[in-house]
Amino acid sequence: MGGVLFQRVKVTHGADGSATDVSTASPLPARISDGTTVAKVAPASTAPAATDPALIIAIRPDSLVAPAVAFIDRSGTITTGGTAQQAAASNTARTFLMIHNPDTTTDLWFSTTGTASAAAGSGGTRLGPGGTAFFDNIVPSGAVSVLSATTGKGFTVKEA
Repeated sequence: MGGVLFQRVKVTHGADGSATDVSTASPLPARISDGTTVAKVAPASTAPAATDPALIIAIRPDSLVAPAVAFIDRSGTITTGGTAQQAAASNTARTFLMIHNPDTTTDLWFSTTGTASAAAGSGGTRLGPGGTAFFDNIVPSGAVSVLSATTGKGFTVKEA
């Protein structure tokens, strides 16, 4: 620019040995898992070309916002201190899980693979006072079991 050399980093595509800058005139092709070209990503203002066999997917900026999710609240209180209880049943369709310890003084233990336990090596996970565990990428589908030493202590469990 203006006779000054500078490093340029921009997404390109094309056959081996060539490169075409991604732009509204040359959108980045998308491929599905079998390797067949079936779609090209283009701005919403781009109309499909009659000669282009690929489907053009129009992307509106407002469509990039994550959809609203209805959380199912499985929160409650510890029925019997020192005894694990089920907070949520197993759910193979679960896409999000949050377990929170709202208490300010007592630990909450949980498990998504069996019965919650505070014993060393038991597989239980400790949430200290105010602690939260989020599962939004790799989400366990097993039942959620919780345990606290004190009857009546609250716990928060939400899933989607």
